[in-house]
Amino acid sequence: MKKFRIVSIVSLIIFVMALSGCGSKEDALFDAIEKTQNIKAYSFKVDGAVKVNLPEEQQQNPFVATMTNVNFSATGKATQERNKWAKTNMNLNMGMMGVNVSSNLMVDVSYGDEYKYKAFIEIPEIVKQMGLQQMIGDAKYLYIDSDSMKEIQSADKNAKQLTTEDMAKIQKDSMDIQNDLIDFTKKYSKKHSEFINDEGKKDVEVNGKTEKANVYEIKLNNENLKDYLKEYLSDEKRASKLEDMFNIMKKYSVAKGSEDEIDKFNVEEIKKNIDKMPNFIGKDGITLEYSVKDGYVIKSKININIDIEDKSKNEVTGVSYVVTADLFDINDNIKVEIPNKKDVKCVDINQLITPQMLEQK
Repeated sequence: MKKFRIVSIVSLIIFVMALSGCGSKEDALFDAIEKTQNIKAYSFKVDGAVKVNLPEEQQQNPFVATMTNVNFSATGKATQERNKWAKTNMNLNMGMMGVNVSSNLMVDVSYGDEYKYKAFIEIPEIVKQMGLQQMIGDAKYLYIDSDSMKEIQSADKNAKQLTTEDMAKIQKDSMDIQNDLIDFTKKYSKKHSEFINDEGKKDVEVNGKTEKANVYEIKLNNENLKDYLKEYLSDEKRASKLEDMFNIMKKYSVAKGSEDEIDKFNVEEIKKNIDKMPNFIGKDGITLEYSVKDGYVIKSKININIDIEDKSKNEVTGVSYVVTADLFDINDNIKVEIPNKKDVKCVDINQLITPQMLEQK
């Protein structure tokens, strides 16, 4: 469990870095990050791949071997008012085991005292062919919203209901932690000049078009990540907020009546174990690259290499994850219309997940 807690924090840090970058050269990138987060409208294109390098013995299994490569992509457009509302319409594609699955996703989210959302997920043909036709009927989309999910949660006798207060606290704490991480990373990179590298102006391809952009790169390895973690968690106020948020989330991850089994998230314990943290970053490390033009991040690329060691078998499984994201048509006259439920042939999520199913868990 100690390893899991540390990995949770590491994942959060990498995620925020991926959103935010690092800031002289640090200031230039951070200013672009802040400006990009406040974009009102944009189009986007995302391409990604996950590759698993299995130990030789497992490679002999043809079924397992087909699952070692996953490709995914997304294209779409979005409009937003930061921290208030966001609308997205995107087309998704995923390929695995020689099968490609495509879907359209439309999402409308509003923030505030109460987090509200609705989403339409196009039902892929492959799903319709899995014996679900009777339940789906002629529906083209699966419909999910915050009210239907509350109904499902209420019907699940083993589930704890997320209170409005806790939801609001998670939202506020996560935003505070993200902003604090960005601020800390900017200060950290100024103290450790090698943490971020200014690659200068380069030709960058964005949505099939060549752009001249300033490119910045962050390279993480096992050593500098541990140093970063120690310094980040050394602040008591910062560590306490992180601990509070994870413990609220963890409270809802166990069934009713299991409160005694909750393994509390303890930052002090994590700090003591940072040096003992396994060296899970592979030899190629973790690279975060950001391309900036006209004050906006127009392209980002994340390349993550992880080694999962099984000491009992003396085996190492390598996992590489690469994703690139292009932003274009920034602040153009883009409209994202999310339809009303009554205007779409859809099936509600709570028509598919019945109380009887929940009781069988």
